Amino acid sequence: MRVGTRKSKLAHEQVRMFSSRLKEEIEIVDVSTEGDTNRNISINEFGSQGVFVNALNRKVLDGEVDCAVHSAKDLPSEIDPDLSITALFDWEHFHDIFIGVDRNDAVVGTSSPRRVSQIAYYGKKWIARDIRGNIDTRMDKVKRGEYDGIILSEAGIRRLYPDMKFMQLPYDVFVPAPTQGIICVVTRKDSEFRDKINKIDQNESRKRWNLERRTAITLEIGCSSSTGIFYHPLTGMLHIYHELQGNVICRKFRAQTEQDAENAGNHIRRDST
Repeated sequence: MRVGTRKSKLAHEQVRMFSSRLKEEIEIVDVSTEGDTNRNISINEFGSQGVFVNALNRKVLDGEVDCAVHSAKDLPSEIDPDLSITALFDWEHFHDIFIGVDRNDAVVGTSSPRRVSQIAYYGKKWIARDIRGNIDTRMDKVKRGEYDGIILSEAGIRRLYPDMKFMQLPYDVFVPAPTQGIICVVTRKDSEFRDKINKIDQNESRKRWNLERRTAITLEIGCSSSTGIFYHPLTGMLHIYHELQGNVICRKFRAQTEQDAENAGNHIRRDST
């Protein structure tokens, strides 16, 4: 099985996790994406979703790879109709985390408008400054003193550096990006491997995916949005953080179905206009 992936250490670790669950011999095919090759441009300047996944999905469509492994949060709201979101897994490590020195005037690296907004809402006196690069690059910038700390996804750190110490940020305020932490496997709908890959699909991850994506679509948010959406499949609570023109709404709703998620999104839309 040929597995398409980005070239980063984290992407390769996620492929290893996929292979371990699947128990299948694989061949890794590295693919450069738009987000990888344009490192001098802020993520928010790209102006479209899919900058880390479109090239990979094209390889799947063209038959150059049998599947692609993605971070689920990088997927655009719509993919080619010939493709399938065949497996979703590893939902548990969804938090935002802080690595560095926590003090009132800390200069904190983040490229996320959502995290910048949440820092202010949380009451931190941190100074947010844009940062690019993979996890290692960002941590090196902290070591060199360019930043006092950085905010990252818990999933990435746990996968690459399971022994690293960090501060877990409260998810009722630092509501993560939709589907943050989930690993996603994309195949063609007619793939010979589709049924085998689907067997590793995880119910909790699939439910998070369905409800968070439905909320995001209802709110019409993009990758540069100051919106966080998290559904906890064990508590049944849907958390939404939404900022529009300086007006912040941070609420939670009880939800079980995609219709519940859509209703919650519409509720937030009404209250933010």
